[in-house]
Amino acid sequence: MILLLLYWSVMIIGYLIAFYLRKREKRFDFGPGAMMVTIYIVCLIMGLRMGANPQVISNLGIIGIEALGITLVCGAGSIFAIFVTRKLMGIDR
Repeated sequence: MILLLLYWSVMIIGYLIAFYLRKREKRFDFGPGAMMVTIYIVCLIMGLRMGANPQVISNLGIIGIEALGITLVCGAGSIFAIFVTRKLMGIDR
């Protein structure tokens, strides 16, 4: 429960700060660039943690095969859903 209250309080404080800073939008042109740099740093840290985990490294082949299978199933499912949707909408040529 305490974590939920912490989450909500951080969210409300962030909203209030953003609401106040919205009037000064011109001074914060660096925002999107700073956000991308932060995302790159987080991805780098996550990759380093995964690469340092011996359990992940030892199962890398299995993980790759499972990822390939999931990708193929998702792609086939998407194509099938598009096919069915086009048939139902009557826009199939």
